Amino acid sequence: LREGKDPMVERRVEKLARAIAAGNTFAAVADELLAKMAREGRAGTTLKKTKWLFDFARPLIGNRPIGEISAAEVLAVLRKVEVRSRRVVDPGAAHEDAPAAQGAVAITGARHSD
Repeated sequence: LREGKDPMVERRVEKLARAIAAGNTFAAVADELLAKMAREGRAGTTLKKTKWLFDFARPLIGNRPIGEISAAEVLAVLRKVEVRSRRVVDPGAAHEDAPAAQGAVAITGARHSD
């Protein structure tokens, strides 16, 4: 109270902020988007592919609040997708699309603010 703040109000505000942050995790937002896409009547293949992509991110950033996810974390997810895509495009045999997929995610040296 010395600082003009009510400790009871401060605790309530902190609790509310935590609840909002929990609802704004990557996983929660991804699930909302998938549900919205299904309601809009998107094709089953589109839903399946979108879920497949989101599933790459869930182990790395699924529980993180959207506002705290860094560019480096997104890059790590993209690299996982790239590695998996190479296996799908070229599972050991020569394939005409393999060279295009191999350079799909590259570090350009660009700086991004988090």
